Amino acid sequence: MHEIGHTLGYIHTQSRVDRNSYVSIATSNIQEDFAGNFFIWIFGTIRFSDVTFPYDYGSFMHYDSYAFSKNNEPTIIPYESRYEKTMGQRERAAFYDYKQMNRLYCTRTNCPLMFSNNACQNNGYLDPNTCSYCICPEGFSGTYCDQKDSNSNCGDTIINLNPYFSTQITIQNPSPTTIIPTEQYCVYLIRIRLRLDSINTVKRSVCSLRSLIEVKYQKDLALTGARWCGNTITSDWLNITAETNTMIVIFRANNSINITTGNPQASFRATIFFDAEPIPVVNLTTMTTTTTTTISSTASTIQVTNSLTTTGTTLSTCPPSSFRCQLPSQPTCGGCLNYQPCIIEGTQPCLAYTYQIQLTDCDKIVNGVAQCRYQFIQTQYTTSCPRTVLLCCPNYQLISIQTYYFCVYNPQASNLPSEWSLII
Repeated sequence: MHEIGHTLGYIHTQSRVDRNSYVSIATSNIQEDFAGNFFIWIFGTIRFSDVTFPYDYGSFMHYDSYAFSKNNEPTIIPYESRYEKTMGQRERAAFYDYKQMNRLYCTRTNCPLMFSNNACQNNGYLDPNTCSYCICPEGFSGTYCDQKDSNSNCGDTIINLNPYFSTQITIQNPSPTTIIPTEQYCVYLIRIRLRLDSINTVKRSVCSLRSLIEVKYQKDLALTGARWCGNTITSDWLNITAETNTMIVIFRANNSINITTGNPQASFRATIFFDAEPIPVVNLTTMTTTTTTTISSTASTIQVTNSLTTTGTTLSTCPPSSFRCQLPSQPTCGGCLNYQPCIIEGTQPCLAYTYQIQLTDCDKIVNGVAQCRYQFIQTQYTTSCPRTVLLCCPNYQLISIQTYYFCVYNPQASNLPSEWSLII
């Protein structure tokens, strides 16, 4: 396959003009007769410029770390150390290898949007035969390459249902149930940060595509991910952070139960870390009638009193609960108005005071001016006071942090009301 690539006009990946941004070449470790395989092609190839698509460690045109070494020391050192076992695979062309082939030999004049300005996401491209559907990178499928690969037989799309709170979730491949080997192709579409806790696959200097874990964490998720195999874990796999808010984890194994130990022949376990998202900006500092003593800086819920009334004119701006809470048991995108409370105006009985001034005496004259003393008499009475009312859907908790308020889905709280919760 590698030599067929040369026939099609491909050069070695480590000979690209941009290679110094991705790998370091240890020239002192290279056999002298093969040094030309590591030279940079300053002018690209005869057929095409070699940097149309990004540098891919997993290309079938990339050498492995110890290629043509004369002293068993590495000749190619990736700046991203997690890609050491990714470089040098010859089992199949990478996504960008195929995309390059189609760009060179299958471009159609009646499909001008094949490679750009189309609806395909994650750098997918339109099928060159029909120009009617997207060719997706590994790990993705769907009409627009925005879904987890439907060909996978295990895995999941994992999100944090309470994004304003940090969360840890463990993922692992399902355990096989038989001694008959069965292919496992697990794809996990996750967010933010991952730690590889354990792995048990076939150990090789270049990981086999039939026994590995692959993590796509770079901004371009069409690129080959970092691959690891064996049963030990290096420190750089203990904290992998996505360059965007999405990461793809792929596990491949021809898995079965070990007849002697009863354990799976292949496995992995990892922990996903969801960092708390920033609080949405719902600044209610203009609510001069709401005081900081009404709600504390910790989470609390205050229910409406029987004496609260709301004015019909502003109440109509709040949708009914049946409209605002489509998924009260499992919201997917924030539930009630993206976590923002509904704001209405209301009135409530409150205490007010009047002051009467009473002259007590004027017994001194200074510079011709009488010096008088007064007494202020305070009288308490009950009146109807205007209040700003914040509403949250049922099973949501109204949270305040300084002058910011938002609703958080929290069905485990024992004191949540079954109807609207509010603060006045």
